[in-house]
Amino acid sequence: MNTYQDSVKHLLNIEVGIKTLENVKVTLYNMFGQAVLSTITNISNGKVTLKVATLSHGTYQAHIQTADRLVVKRVVKQ
Repeated sequence: MNTYQDSVKHLLNIEVGIKTLENVKVTLYNMFGQAVLSTITNISNGKVTLKVATLSHGTYQAHIQTADRLVVKRVVKQ
């Protein structure tokens, strides 16, 4: 799993490496451990795209839950 644009402004793109139709749960946590965005979305062309324009500037943890694994990535919102 890869995230693109470690520093994001409007869209966060996450490559999950799964080409089949599958739902994933994505939750963004702020540095206080509070969930600030949570969504269940479909994978499109092996990627998930989230709109993050409304989030405050700062560092977040993205938790990406698929059917069989959890991946945690650090994301910086500019």
